[in-house]
Amino acid sequence: MMDCTNRPVLSFGVIADVQYADMEDGYNFSRTRKRYYRNAVNLLREAISCWKNRDSPVKFVLQLGDIIDGFNRSRGSGSDIALQTVMRELDSLQAPVYHNWGNHDFYNFSRQYLMNSVLFSGHLTDCSSVPNCAYYTIHPCPKLMIVSLDCYDVSALGYEESDTKYQQAMEILTQKNPNPEKNDPRGLEGDQRRFVKFNGGVGEDQLDWLEKKLLQAQAEEVNVIVMGHTPVLASSADWLDLLWNYEELLAILGRYKDCVVCYLAGHDHTGGHDTDEHGILHITMPGVIETAPGTNAYSTVDVYRNKLSILGEGTAESFHINLKFTLT
Repeated sequence: MMDCTNRPVLSFGVIADVQYADMEDGYNFSRTRKRYYRNAVNLLREAISCWKNRDSPVKFVLQLGDIIDGFNRSRGSGSDIALQTVMRELDSLQAPVYHNWGNHDFYNFSRQYLMNSVLFSGHLTDCSSVPNCAYYTIHPCPKLMIVSLDCYDVSALGYEESDTKYQQAMEILTQKNPNPEKNDPRGLEGDQRRFVKFNGGVGEDQLDWLEKKLLQAQAEEVNVIVMGHTPVLASSADWLDLLWNYEELLAILGRYKDCVVCYLAGHDHTGGHDTDEHGILHITMPGVIETAPGTNAYSTVDVYRNKLSILGEGTAESFHINLKFTLT
């Protein structure tokens, strides 16, 4: 009998921080890293071409947030046209794209707008979402679940100032960050640097939802991949880019280490990776926006019956991870 274990059960793509804008190249806030705004869509197009034409074409893509840059709101062609530009490229793949939201998505659009836009994926096939919430699960095949978290559930971005989650976020920033400009981390040390306005937190309702999903997955022997825009392991990214309540989230993932395979994030454009104390691999994808012409930054994941092969392109690294349970 032919051994089918060498054939992927399915393949999917992963990309983060495209941050396209129709404007000249620039730099990050500290002017230490160059940003290639127009070329970002060319790199996205190259990734899509690869995903379409490989021997095992991808069945879907995980887009880890910040699909267009915040500058679109005030200059260039505008947020809507920039979004149309990148969506036109993604639509050419003719496969589902599961979106996660980052800070630049909220620079461009309100949360209410996003919930009714093409960037809300909770209504797509094989998704299960909570009404009026941005977090959801994907079930691409038996014994595999992908959890998409809303890392700006508690945030000073995207909400009206009257919203309780905006008020909760501002209370956190007021307590933790003494600077008048809440995007300024000066004076903050170590992981306290995360208390800036361009980060956010996962609320209690979402944490409870996640725990229930992982409890069920572990009982039913289902492998789980978790994704969120913001990293949650300090050694996998710059402290400046961590989720506000990363320790709470790490604790939940650790309780279900027998089913959680890995955590995928963006936000920190340099990228990074490390394994936490529970043996869960945390991968921070490098940002397309800071990837120079001539290279790229995306990954293709081949899912086998007993492992994941994460194949990095350009500045994205490659990984091979054993699944917790054999796929049927």
